[in-house]
Order: sequence, then C-alpha cells, then structure tokens
Amino acid sequence: MLELKAEIRKILGSKVKTLRQEGLVPAIVYGAGIESMPVEVDYHDLEKTYKDAGKSTIVKLKIGSEEKNVLINEIKKDPASDKLIHADFLQVRMDKEITAEVPLIFEGKSDAVEIEKGVLNKSRTTVEVKALPDSL
Repeated sequence: MLELKAEIRKILGSKVKTLRQEGLVPAIVYGAGIESMPVEVDYHDLEKTYKDAGKSTIVKLKIGSEEKNVLINEIKKDPASDKLIHADFLQVRMDKEITAEVPLIFEGKSDAVEIEKGVLNKSRTTVEVKALPDSL
C-alpha cells in the first residue's frame, strides 16, 4: 500500500498561496461519519503518489501518529502551469464496498493489429467497479 505523509493545515482560505510557495499542497480529508480535516502535503510526494495510485488505489495517509485509508478523490491543477494546487482525500471504510473508476490496461497485441495491420479502437479507458477498497 502506498503511503503519504500529511500535516494538519493551520493556514486556511486565500492565504494558502504561501503554502504553495513553500512546496506544499493544501488538501482536505473527508468521508462518511468523520468531520472534514484540512491538511497539507509535500508537492513532490503527492505528485509521485498520484502518478502511482491514480484515483482507484488506497493510500495510507499518515497525519502525525494517525493513519487513514484514503482514495485520492480529486486533484485540482492550475490551468496555466498544470501544477497541482489542491487535493481531496476520501477516507474509506475497508469493510464497506465503494464505487470507483478503474483504468483499463491493454496488454499485448492482437493478430488483427500485428499481422493484418488493423487498428485497435479504445472506446473506453476506464470502467466503473463496485468492490471493497482493497480489491480495487
């Protein structure tokens, strides 16, 4: 399971620009039955974790001595620079099914593409799956 360290965020509102200048990304942790918690994470750690996990892999979010199982529910990027500017973490219960978009990975090449010089048309790149979080 991937891990990501976070700290409780004390800077809120429009002042979060200073966090971004320090290489941090403001984020929020929320889920059923818990109160929303503003956190901050290291930019490069979040970028690497998001690249590896996407939106369908459970991440162990370490906030001080506390650990939460989360999905990276949403990432907001700056439209001009394409840099990460905010993250939403959805805390999940490991004993309750959730619905998530899972990417399809196409492996190998078919004879129709290799020999017959056909074209593989990928009309879908994800599929919606309902499963326990650790089975996604």
